[in-house]
Amino acid sequence: MQNKTPARVLYIESSVGGVMGGSLTGLQHFLRGIDRRQYEPIVVLYEEKPLKAELVELGISVHIFRKQQRGRYHPLQKVEVYKRLRRQPATGNLLQAGRALRLFFQETLPATFSLVRLFRQERPDLIHVSNNFHANLDAIVAAWLTRIPCVCHVKGFQKFSWLDRLFARSVEVGICMTAAVRRHCEEQQISAKRMLVIYDGLDLDGFRPTQDSAATRLQLGISLEVPLVGIVGHIQGWKGQRVVVDAIREVRSILPEIRCLIVGGVHRNGAEYAEEIHRLVKEHGLEQNIIFTGFREDVPNLVAAMDVLIHSSVAPEPFGRVILEGMALGKPVIATNIGGVPEFVEDGRTGKLVSPGHPQALAEALVGLLQSSLLRDRLGKNGRLEVLRRFSLDRHVSEICEAYPVPNSRRHDREHSEPALYTETRLKRGSLRRRSEP
Repeated sequence: MQNKTPARVLYIESSVGGVMGGSLTGLQHFLRGIDRRQYEPIVVLYEEKPLKAELVELGISVHIFRKQQRGRYHPLQKVEVYKRLRRQPATGNLLQAGRALRLFFQETLPATFSLVRLFRQERPDLIHVSNNFHANLDAIVAAWLTRIPCVCHVKGFQKFSWLDRLFARSVEVGICMTAAVRRHCEEQQISAKRMLVIYDGLDLDGFRPTQDSAATRLQLGISLEVPLVGIVGHIQGWKGQRVVVDAIREVRSILPEIRCLIVGGVHRNGAEYAEEIHRLVKEHGLEQNIIFTGFREDVPNLVAAMDVLIHSSVAPEPFGRVILEGMALGKPVIATNIGGVPEFVEDGRTGKLVSPGHPQALAEALVGLLQSSLLRDRLGKNGRLEVLRRFSLDRHVSEICEAYPVPNSRRHDREHSEPALYTETRLKRGSLRRRSEP
């Protein structure tokens, strides 16, 4: 009788920027919940991440893949004639198509060939790319070249090129994290062979405080009587930390003791924005009201100590995992009403929704919640029930695995079947560094 072995699934997370965002956190939770008797995960990260140590401890092989990034700037961008041509629909589309082709040959293809060597070394049954059709184009093309089934997790509202649309057709399943993301793909005329909407799930056992709120507040120097709110996420323009700073200025005139935590590291594209935020805090004398914590590993403790959790993205948020984390801890949330957020935050029932980029609206919502403990309790309880009902990790993992175009157990024993596609190829020195299980 032929032995059955777990299906080998290679997960690619291409996010970079020196922070651990929602995409990688979602993968982290998913890998905690996957049945290792049925699936053998391998992970490829495009930069060093704190998550790597946990994955290795779980016995998961981790590769750090260094992709050569080409500069997006070129001298013509300063030429007035070129600027006018870009604004014209016909010539603008032609220039955009040419730029996509240039980046494909200069950046995508070299990475593709390195990934082909990795795929042939690891011999996966399935490639699961964790970002989207554009950010993962190199892996999608590599999967097509090696004839390995590919699943693409679409987690954003990116613009797609004609090359993204072309190679998306080779992807077996596109998993959109919200219906809003799926609508965006339809508007952009990009599609895999199958397109599904599967909401992320939370590892509720893994996301819980390790100490009570009083202890956390004591460490922060904030008493239990002081109103405490906060925003969690890497500091970057579209996350809207400036809106929060401006709103706290308004709230302070009514609640002078207000404290606000800005939790998160600075994204590599957010250095100037972070400096601007710090400058505003100092200019308006908010140093006592706003606390920058930087990157923290004890986010559940910080959220549990808050009276209200704020989400203030000024651009459409594909999902907003931090919102669910606050709801899971029974915290009332205020979020912006764009992107996928309204699919799980119902204004007045499971949270409060405000327009993006409007500090006054955010300030009014904060004051209303902070002055009514009954309202905070009701929204917090309803939010937690919503998370328990719709966003369990078991549900998420089950739906993802059901979407996989491979059986739970592999159809062949690798020792008795050696397809030509799995020919071993030595990796070029310096193209990859592998961290295997201890």
